[in-house]
Amino acid sequence: MKRLIKWVLGIVFIAVVAAGGYAWYRLRPPGIPPGFVYSNGRIEATEIDVATKYAGRIDQVLVREGDTVNAGQAVARMDTREMLAQLHQAEAQLQQAQDSKLSDQKLADLADTQFRFAARDYDRYSKLFQQAVIPQQQLDTYQTKMETYRSAFQSTTVEDKVAKPLGIGLEEAAIGARQLITASMSSAVRSVTIEQGYDPRNFSMVSYGGMGPLFVADICKDLGITEIVVPAASATFSAHGLLVSEHERNYVRTFRWTERDSEDVLVGVFESMERQAIEEFAAVGVQKKQLSFHWEVDIRFEGQFFEFSIPVPRGTLNHSAIQSVRKAFIAMYEERYGSETAWKGQMEIVNCRLRAREIRPAVQSTRFPDSPSTPAECLKGNRRAFVSPDGMIDLPIYDGTRCGPGTALEGPAIIEEEMTTVLVPRHFSVKRDSLMNYVLTSRGA
Repeated sequence: MKRLIKWVLGIVFIAVVAAGGYAWYRLRPPGIPPGFVYSNGRIEATEIDVATKYAGRIDQVLVREGDTVNAGQAVARMDTREMLAQLHQAEAQLQQAQDSKLSDQKLADLADTQFRFAARDYDRYSKLFQQAVIPQQQLDTYQTKMETYRSAFQSTTVEDKVAKPLGIGLEEAAIGARQLITASMSSAVRSVTIEQGYDPRNFSMVSYGGMGPLFVADICKDLGITEIVVPAASATFSAHGLLVSEHERNYVRTFRWTERDSEDVLVGVFESMERQAIEEFAAVGVQKKQLSFHWEVDIRFEGQFFEFSIPVPRGTLNHSAIQSVRKAFIAMYEERYGSETAWKGQMEIVNCRLRAREIRPAVQSTRFPDSPSTPAECLKGNRRAFVSPDGMIDLPIYDGTRCGPGTALEGPAIIEEEMTTVLVPRHFSVKRDSLMNYVLTSRGA
């Protein structure tokens, strides 16, 4: 029995030792990385490669052979004299650039001050001219002075911000900026015409704002538009429209409807929005009898993510009306994406839209009888300016206030109004109509 116990204890001991050895083997720390050697004696290295962040010479070695080196300890000092010289040179160039920038800023400030004083003088003498105190020639002198200072200020800014950083001339920088602006505006027009399935050549372009008439001819040339209308009060055209336009409110309600549903449900949604509109207009003193309503729905094929807004007849919607809406939707779909691209599946409505508008009498514009002026009567002088595609050329400058209804001029030319400037390039003619609008017509390249 004792002999058996000894055997059992021995086997247990051997098993424990084996298990401990296996556990140590599995849990021991990882060995040193590849490429290193180790032993239980002295480690000697015959060559050590040291990489530095910047190229240069070694000025001093800070350790001796056999020394113990700790992590992060400096082992050598580089010769930094050449790098210090480069640093001082860079600092000098930076100071020179800062001085140049300060000088340019002072010039820009001076040009800005001169322009503001010239503009103030021009305003004052304009009032004197209106009171018949000074002649036209004297007023033109102050206007020329103001324009000269304005050009000086603008050229200083363009040269400092664009020309010098790009290493190009002032004129080249200005032309490049104008071409970029024209391309951007052409892209915007393209997005609402060609990309929506409309041929821009079938339309006339209405250009308004203070700067729009300077760019519109080039935009229309890119898109093939041959007629441009510049309103008489171009700079205030949007404000004028806001004042004379009808009071309108738009409502939208998300509502999913398919051809399997009842048309009465749709009618109920629109009638609910109409009641809301009547209440809101009444709150500002507009009665129901003064309102008109227009219904639209956003339609798509089931499973699609984009929809089209289609008008629907106001009142009772029946099966026949829904089929008419479907035909209009398919026609618009194929106009956008091409013939025979419409799906054969179910149509679904995702939004109901209501436009409520106050009915007002139309504003009547004053029409003037023809009293054309000759180009010589409108001419203010000549000036060198950039006109695409001719570049910088001398061209006539016409005073818009002298151009009566029926006046016809040929490009290239510039027409100056009080609040806008109209550029008429080569291959364009312009005529002032009875509403005092400028109508530009392309004569072809």
